[in-house]
Amino acid sequence: MSRESFKRKVIRDLTGQIGFELIAYTLGGAAGVLSKDKCASALPFVKQLLVQLVLLATLMAFGIGWTFLLWVMAMVHCCDMR
Repeated sequence: MSRESFKRKVIRDLTGQIGFELIAYTLGGAAGVLSKDKCASALPFVKQLLVQLVLLATLMAFGIGWTFLLWVMAMVHCCDMR
């Protein structure tokens, strides 16, 4: 990996660009929930949303709901799908 390529990767990771793209793609899948034609393709989105809501509810039940923001920030800055 060249120095310039590494520099671009570090900047992408630190600014969360890949994570925001992943979230936008995931939310784009939410459109399938509203469309009867794409209902089956929306199933992974629904499962992911359900898991995130269960995680948030569990953290809130323990009185540490604010830590969910740490999870979101880690996902945005550490998810590299490329």
